[in-house]
Amino acid sequence: MKFYSRNQLGIIFIIIVGIFYSFYLDNVYYETIKMNEANEYIVIQQNCNYSPKMISTIFIKKNNKQYSIKVDKKTCEKYPKNSKIKVFYNNNTDKFIYKVENYNGKNRLTLLIIILLISFLPWSLWISKLEKKQRKTFVNRNY
Repeated sequence: MKFYSRNQLGIIFIIIVGIFYSFYLDNVYYETIKMNEANEYIVIQQNCNYSPKMISTIFIKKNNKQYSIKVDKKTCEKYPKNSKIKVFYNNNTDKFIYKVENYNGKNRLTLLIIILLISFLPWSLWISKLEKKQRKTFVNRNY
């Protein structure tokens, strides 16, 4: 009897890729904050989403190129158009990062690891037990 289906192995692979990507994002954030200094730039546009689940964006310009900076709603509202914002620039990724007080990279990683542990459980055993139980109740109803 196979414990893992091809779909479940695919899901496990995607979660593992997500964990490595989360490590990469955390590394880029902390490296950018540690290695670079914050500079002030003028906000040319803002897109403050009023839903707490959505990311707000602030747009700045450097060397005639427009960059977007992901921020939360409260931070977005603090920086209207033509105001100045202090951000860190990463030369390797060509992105700007706004330093936050509570970076939630660890929460994302914890969630992915919990999902990975759940995905390691052999779903085929649970599914086969549920199917047997449903067949049993179906047979009993017909009599």
